[in-house]
Amino acid sequence: MRVTGSRAWGSALLAVVLAGLGVGGCGFGNNNGVTPGPTPVAGSEFVFVPDAVNNILNVLVIGPDGSFNNGPVPFVGTGVAPVWAAVAPNNEFVYVTNFTSNTVSAFTLNTTSGVVAGVGGFPAGAEPGAVAVDPSGKFAYVANNVGINLPGSVSAYSIGATGALTAVAGSPFAAGTNPQQGIAVTAGFVYVTNFGSSNVSAYSLNSGTGALTALAASPFATGAAPVSLAMDPAGKFLFTANSNTNNVSAFTVNGDGSLSPVPSSPFTAGNSPQYLVTDRTGTHLYVVNVNDNTVEAYNIAGNGALTLLNLYPTGLGPEGLAVDAANKFLLVANCGGGSLSGFSINGDGTLTSLGAPLLLGGCPQAVAITH
Repeated sequence: MRVTGSRAWGSALLAVVLAGLGVGGCGFGNNNGVTPGPTPVAGSEFVFVPDAVNNILNVLVIGPDGSFNNGPVPFVGTGVAPVWAAVAPNNEFVYVTNFTSNTVSAFTLNTTSGVVAGVGGFPAGAEPGAVAVDPSGKFAYVANNVGINLPGSVSAYSIGATGALTAVAGSPFAAGTNPQQGIAVTAGFVYVTNFGSSNVSAYSLNSGTGALTALAASPFATGAAPVSLAMDPAGKFLFTANSNTNNVSAFTVNGDGSLSPVPSSPFTAGNSPQYLVTDRTGTHLYVVNVNDNTVEAYNIAGNGALTLLNLYPTGLGPEGLAVDAANKFLLVANCGGGSLSGFSINGDGTLTSLGAPLLLGGCPQAVAITH
């Protein structure tokens, strides 16, 4: 993996100066000059970026003043081809799916010292993609792509006191064709996008065992080839990025977990929209267009309908994205450019670039941030 010098994110419009990360890295057990960051101050947030080329998880810290630094442990090793990451609700554990080694890597996070430590690797289905943890922090779920034009599955795990994963009875559970980078868990329900069958599988979640039961009306049709999904924090709406029809499907989440299309859905997006996320208020949606190298900002109306606000350039090949817990920043992982784009989130949901993307090297594919 290429090691880079420090690069600053900054803008005259910002009230804070964002320090350069100097993140790089590489190899197995050798930081190749990547300097550990300082011990985080109280109120810091932690950012996790899997690198699918170098088999590492980059670890960054956002200070309460908006400064960005390396973590005290700048990166940790994963399995082969890590593509997704999720942080448990209590911020104690981080989970990373390894697409090629068919495993889930588990890590502990000490939010006081900033130290990240490995728990172990746990078996998943074939070609695991998205991972999510339920709001109670008791269970984790992984979407297994399995193979081209083949029925996929969802692996379900109980989370132990150390962060270790144990498959729940009945796991894995059947899904549609080629579930990929879309999974969401609410209180009582799990949703997975199926790229090959162009729909969303919906399940009820047994709060005692973690087992899944497909809803009677599942699956729910989307646009063609949905890659990922996003749900607002209140669990009222669900959105899918449909890569082959260049649009976003929007659904109302009903009380029984079923999905109803929002009026006027789907909504036009750019060229090959694949990843999306809502802000922490649930009033704005951000969608990356992989072939356009852009991120679009939308307003979410009270009925779930979308109105485009603007679009902004990212690095090459934008993929995963995330909003920080303070709702100040949007971060986008650029696999093609080996970088991380940053934006400040304005009050009206529009974005202001923080400057040139930060070079990480390799292929950053996802971003996860503590809650």
